[in-house]
Amino acid sequence: MPQRDKGRQMDMQKYLQRINYDGPIENQATTLDKLIACHYSHVPYENLDLFGGPRRSMDLDDIYQKIIEENRGGICCELNILFAWLLKEIRFQVELVENQVFLQKTKTFDRKLEHSTLLVTCNHGEKFFVNLSGFYYNFPLAVVDMKEQVRKSGALRLKKQDNDVYLLEKKQKQCFSFAGKEITKPHTEDDWQLIQKIDTTPRQAFEFQAIFDDIVTQRNCFTNRNTVCRAEREMGFTLLWGMTVYRKEYVDHCTEKVVSVVTANDQEELKMLLKNFFKILIDYDIEPCSFDFTKEHLEELR
Repeated sequence: MPQRDKGRQMDMQKYLQRINYDGPIENQATTLDKLIACHYSHVPYENLDLFGGPRRSMDLDDIYQKIIEENRGGICCELNILFAWLLKEIRFQVELVENQVFLQKTKTFDRKLEHSTLLVTCNHGEKFFVNLSGFYYNFPLAVVDMKEQVRKSGALRLKKQDNDVYLLEKKQKQCFSFAGKEITKPHTEDDWQLIQKIDTTPRQAFEFQAIFDDIVTQRNCFTNRNTVCRAEREMGFTLLWGMTVYRKEYVDHCTEKVVSVVTANDQEELKMLLKNFFKILIDYDIEPCSFDFTKEHLEELR
């Protein structure tokens, strides 16, 4: 693995080249939107190193080395910590905060300090939640109580609980196509599904370190239960889950479909899928968990 001299300054222009961004460098909501779209398109959410790769750290310099120099992606803390640095270089006001995912099966929130989110303030005072993992939403989410925010990827709204906490809800899809079968759900008043709780209390990166270390060594959460690599686009996303790549298309905010499924039979084919779909090159074998991807896992793709 190439080693970067840690004494060398991190380069904002190199970061912008990595995500193929050539727009204005200014603290504006439109700039934030475009930066996020470029980041999603070129830097995937991925946890491949947990399944055979080198041990990673949450040190900002190390994250820069991995994502910018090695052309890799990362898990949510890595992606958000690095993107926060970029935004601060452009003079956005940025706070690292935590969010807890609502577990539909148990009807409880997962453990604290496992997931991070960015609270970004633009020059006119507009505030947005940003999460570079791509799960649940793929755009800057305006911090406005009970406003329905719609993109092709879905419709969301925030519900303010008190001065520090918001609940995030997503409108469930009415039509979903998978493996040639169409799953439809009638429209009801209960279409809004609780997915996250976001606490806007400012956090420091080191506060996520203990859970990050646990993720690296254990198999006890979504982040490390299987190999995941996800590249988000405006019109859909491409996802590696285990040994299989799924491509999903957003038809509209209520309808989505899986348009292709490709499964690798061995390590060489898996590495080729990573290269062709995500532009990721790895020099080690990965050991994904093995189970069938069935209807019960569809929710984890949404």
